[in-house]
Amino acid sequence: MTQRPRKGANFKGNYMFGLQVRNGSGNAVLDISDRLTRVLGTVFIQGGPQFSEGSINHGGISSGTFWYALIDNSTGRDYSYIGFSPPKIVQDGNNVFWRMPSGLSKDYVSDNLMIYGVY
Repeated sequence: MTQRPRKGANFKGNYMFGLQVRNGSGNAVLDISDRLTRVLGTVFIQGGPQFSEGSINHGGISSGTFWYALIDNSTGRDYSYIGFSPPKIVQDGNNVFWRMPSGLSKDYVSDNLMIYGVY
């Protein structure tokens, strides 16, 4: 167990610093050494007839393992979105590309909000 300094005491000595969260039983559920996600940004990817392949570059991507989530935003269209597919996402270095899914026309690519980051 690490000693806590008294209020107003200076921080000289052998004190440990970090983060640890415990549940009601005292078990650690989060520790400073755990890998936590960090959101780097969001980008809207237009689907349907206006779909075009594209990319973004973010220097933070190289600081960890890349992840992304696509949120389908096609429900506001004038026609059914059943059968739509998300774009293909590819990461290369600090670049993230969205591509046409194989075998589909632009009309069947869904609108998506992509949230991306690293852990």
